[in-house]
Amino acid sequence: MAKEALESIKKAEEEAFKIIENAKEKASEVRKNSYKEADLKYKEVINSANEKAQEIYLAAKLSGEKSAKPILAKGMAERDKLKSLKDDDLTDAISIVTERIVNTNGNS
Repeated sequence: MAKEALESIKKAEEEAFKIIENAKEKASEVRKNSYKEADLKYKEVINSANEKAQEIYLAAKLSGEKSAKPILAKGMAERDKLKSLKDDDLTDAISIVTERIVNTNGNS
């Protein structure tokens, strides 16, 4: 009877060892899967943040372009106005400026 008890104990120990090994393997597998899932979630969050950042950038760019449009149009109109001046008008303007400088600062 003692021999049977020892064999029964040995068999129980072997089964316990197998259960422990299986548990270790499952734990390792669960850990690997959790790392994979965490990595996927991380990439999803980063991609989502990048997409949101791109949306914000484009909205800001469009807003800036919208704000700059009238300023650019006004500058272009001023440029065209100055380009359309005749040489006589420019000569008169140069003479007036030169006269004011000479009269203010003396004959230098």
